[in-house]
Amino acid sequence: MEFKPVRKIFLPFDFSPNSKLALEYAAAMAEKINSRIVIHHVYKVPVVIANEYVVGELEGQVVADAKAEMDSIARNFKNEHPGLAVENSFSTGSIVDEIISTSAEKGMDMIIMGTRGAHGLGSKIFGSNTADVIVKSSLPVLAIPSEAKYASIKRVVFATSFLENDFQTLFQQQQ
Repeated sequence: MEFKPVRKIFLPFDFSPNSKLALEYAAAMAEKINSRIVIHHVYKVPVVIANEYVVGELEGQVVADAKAEMDSIARNFKNEHPGLAVENSFSTGSIVDEIISTSAEKGMDMIIMGTRGAHGLGSKIFGSNTADVIVKSSLPVLAIPSEAKYASIKRVVFATSFLENDFQTLFQQQQ
């Protein structure tokens, strides 16, 4: 297995304070390692009991609102971080499935996402979407907890299944 530098960071974004905090972490990391960021929003159309016309109209408004807000966030982000390459991306569907499939389609190297925790056993540390992405994605996932206060990244936890190739990049010397 060959060492692959992180040049493309995928950031699922839902407009929450958690995703904004994750964006702050992604920006800091991208600036240090010369990466680009793709800010991705998965939108869902509200479920309504109505005719097809109303649902289609509602979907169009949801998409338009999400795109307008994402454009505003990208503009502000580019003003705050003029040296970083950033792009917006959108999809509709299941949040976890869309994060995994879109990050793969775009050839991303890492996923950074916020987490606010969820209820129930097994999701005490991470929210259910974040936990599902960690389990299902073949990419490394950096989960930023909601109570985190941004400071320079000094420590990273390395989760492993103890497979031989899990350790190759840990022991590889930097050039």
